[in-house]
Amino acid sequence: MLDGDPAALLGVIQQSGDAYEVTKLGVLTTRWFYSSFDRAQASFLVRAAPGPGAPMRPGSRQVSRVTD
Repeated sequence: MLDGDPAALLGVIQQSGDAYEVTKLGVLTTRWFYSSFDRAQASFLVRAAPGPGAPMRPGSRQVSRVTD
């Protein structure tokens, strides 16, 4: 993809206190938290498998905290 192509956007990394919050475009209802920017950035290289659990209600929000 060319630089500046919006299709290249995978998600957003935002500093949240001492952690880095990751929001991935394919999984907007889940947030991941990492202890460093490098770990947050590397999370986009790993394809996450869907975890077990009950289906979410529309409009609900799920939070996943990753400690590293």
